[in-house]
Amino acid sequence: MPFDLLIGGYGPGIFSTALDPAAPVADARDASFLALSADGRQVAASLESTHRISLFTIALPRLTPAGSNPSGGKGPCHVSFDDKAVLAANYGDGVIARFPIASDGTLQPLTAAAPNEGGG
Repeated sequence: MPFDLLIGGYGPGIFSTALDPAAPVADARDASFLALSADGRQVAASLESTHRISLFTIALPRLTPAGSNPSGGKGPCHVSFDDKAVLAANYGDGVIARFPIASDGTLQPLTAAAPNEGGG
């Protein structure tokens, strides 16, 4: 059943939009973190349970898949865009990974990974 989602922020007010949990706009199980590209045309997602990074092109009312790759580590928990790439951080083992975006907008396989150690 759809329900209203309220959105607040540093702006002129609070906004409302409908959210229908029975109708996702993309097939992306356990997408625990999303990032929007600077041009607003793509969304990157960390798929935590499958240890993957996925990229989607925004073509509402759906998102069009633009590639998915293993995250380079265990438990991806954060993604961001950096120029022509998606960066991913893995919570399970501390690996930070870089995935280029091709000129056609598709996500390419991992090209760099930096393991890290620590605890918190």
